[in-house]
Amino acid sequence: MAFDLTGIISFQSHEVWREKLFECLSKNPPSGYRSTSLEQCREADKLLWTRLSELTRGNLKVNPDGTSPVQVHFEALMVAPDVMMLLQPLPQTSRPGPYNDRQER
Repeated sequence: MAFDLTGIISFQSHEVWREKLFECLSKNPPSGYRSTSLEQCREADKLLWTRLSELTRGNLKVNPDGTSPVQVHFEALMVAPDVMMLLQPLPQTSRPGPYNDRQER
């Protein structure tokens, strides 16, 4: 809400990002894959905001045409491959337990 009030990022754009994260958490994964974890969402969110801060350092002013450079970068980063990669379901691991390798005697 603070981003919207200051005109840096619109509330609608931020809601799109929030909905995307919730969608990833609730989507059923393909067979052989785990659901996207909360940790993955946190890492994707962290990467988006870190990259946004790097791209917009010192450039928070709204352009004469009314566009915000932060808004433009934010919308691009929401679909950036490195951010989206973090939200992909991971393969299930079939790690043997410590006692699975022992034969019963």
